[in-house]
Amino acid sequence: MLGMVAGCILPAKWRRPDQSNPFQVRPLPIESFHLFDIGVTDMNGDGVLDLFTANHSARQSFLLGNGRGGWKEWPLEATGLSQSPAFPGLEDSDHTPQFTTPGLYLYWNDSRLVLNSHHLTSNPVRGQLIFFTPLTIESRGDFGAWTSSLVQTGKRTVVGFQANGNGQLILTPQPYPRVGSPIRLELADAAMTRRTFIGQERTSPPEPNILLDLKDRHGVIWLPAGDEETRVFITGGANLGLTDVLPSDRRAYEYFQMDGQRFRRLDGARWGLKKGGCAARQASFRDVNGDGWGDFYVTCVRQTANQLFLGSEEGRFTETAADLGLDMPDAGTFAWLDVDDDGRPDMIWAGEYGVSLYRNLGEHFRREQIEAPKVWAQHITLGDFDGDGDGDAFVASKDANLILINDDGALRYQAPESLGLPRASLTAHWVDVDNDGRMDLHAVPGGVFRQTADGRFQPATDMGLPPAPALENLRSARAVWFDADNDGYQELVTATQTLDKQWQVAYFQRRPGPNHWLEVLLHGPEGNEAAMGAKVIVQAEGIHRESRVGWSESSHYGQGHYRLYFGMGTQTMIDRLTILWPDGNEQTLTRIPADQVLDVFYPAP
Repeated sequence: MLGMVAGCILPAKWRRPDQSNPFQVRPLPIESFHLFDIGVTDMNGDGVLDLFTANHSARQSFLLGNGRGGWKEWPLEATGLSQSPAFPGLEDSDHTPQFTTPGLYLYWNDSRLVLNSHHLTSNPVRGQLIFFTPLTIESRGDFGAWTSSLVQTGKRTVVGFQANGNGQLILTPQPYPRVGSPIRLELADAAMTRRTFIGQERTSPPEPNILLDLKDRHGVIWLPAGDEETRVFITGGANLGLTDVLPSDRRAYEYFQMDGQRFRRLDGARWGLKKGGCAARQASFRDVNGDGWGDFYVTCVRQTANQLFLGSEEGRFTETAADLGLDMPDAGTFAWLDVDDDGRPDMIWAGEYGVSLYRNLGEHFRREQIEAPKVWAQHITLGDFDGDGDGDAFVASKDANLILINDDGALRYQAPESLGLPRASLTAHWVDVDNDGRMDLHAVPGGVFRQTADGRFQPATDMGLPPAPALENLRSARAVWFDADNDGYQELVTATQTLDKQWQVAYFQRRPGPNHWLEVLLHGPEGNEAAMGAKVIVQAEGIHRESRVGWSESSHYGQGHYRLYFGMGTQTMIDRLTILWPDGNEQTLTRIPADQVLDVFYPAP
């Protein structure tokens, strides 16, 4: 029985070629302060792709696309995803709150906790702050009195204060920059809460003793779950190892569920998502063991083992990385690729000891070293760039880029320069920029490399994209490709971090070109609604293209981009579209018009 299919064919005028530069710079109201990652997803389920960021302990962006390539901010507090719901605007910032009423204002500014005494003369505010990191302390103006002491038990730094003037006490956790969360604030008596204002929104604490707690977020995963119950999973830092200070729900990963118009936090510990001492970075959601229920995989740094949380029908998770052989202790990055096309996802792992393939044997994973130069990898992008029906990988590294070509279920290294691709970069993504049916590559720095008919690549100088700074002048970079206006041509957002750790973000909207296209969004069964790992094969006259759900992902640390993109060149009709669902079910559709976003639902039993 065929699943439900929905789509819309765009009018021909949207495909009219434009003779000016294909890409035009457009405004993007994004939070770049302490930026860590950028990703793409459909947050509100309206069929238009949106943008999100992760910014460590600073304020994040959630930008809703308007379907025309523009954006509307979804305020952090309105999403329910604030790092500190009790104190809106507590996140680290480069802004200063407005001082409107006499009192003590506490807020984070550029990784420094600022205590601002504002017109406090006859009614001082007294108390202490307990940090779990070393501090440097600076007093400006007439703040009042303060003391500092180190408590060896627990290595706590206690700062006593009496704010009774006009001035600032600036507390900088060390080593800088570091938001030394959590912090305990203890006021001398309850009456002083009315003269104490916390965060950018200047919220008074409900009681004199409170915990000021930020999350140091890194990876964000968006999971469609049907019935508008989207879930969000967020990884974060190790909280300085202070598991005895935090409540049990705080010692688990952040896990949210859409509840009406905003997200509600679930108790991750009750769902089995216990964080332990993991200094978490990258995360993914994939059915690793083939039982039909999605699983979370999380990478950890600082010699703490990676984690694998296997899902269940009840929605609970069990950590089993060691049992399956995926508890690597070295830092690195990864990508899931079914190398041997046996229906089980294998893992490409680029870590401190080189690049390896962890082959999925069902009961466990077997490590196979890949003969390739040892590099420190920044990102892995997947795609069938050579059109032979299996997935290949491009590993972006400041040391040296790697191409891993899939040959009959084994990965073979090839130097990118041999194909005309850049020698080194900080991020990269396979993308068919012009919808001619051949996979191109975009790298930062480097730009777009268009694939020619002979399988080689040439720099594209006619895109209208400004060059990025030279590699030696960059510290990090991000780039995400996606169709923001549903016209079949993908937009680009780039973020580059210079050596002084400042981020520059740019958004380039793509003008439609003459070639035709097809975009496919699969709606999977319960437990894997995103259909992660499903294969889609598109066939038309002279065209045979394959892709898998997950290959469009360009976030470095998160997940949420589940749409598939197919350039059709001059073809206006797809003769045959075949879907191989992750559970082995096969579905075939015929005579599909090009130039549409096609929704396909898992076949009803």
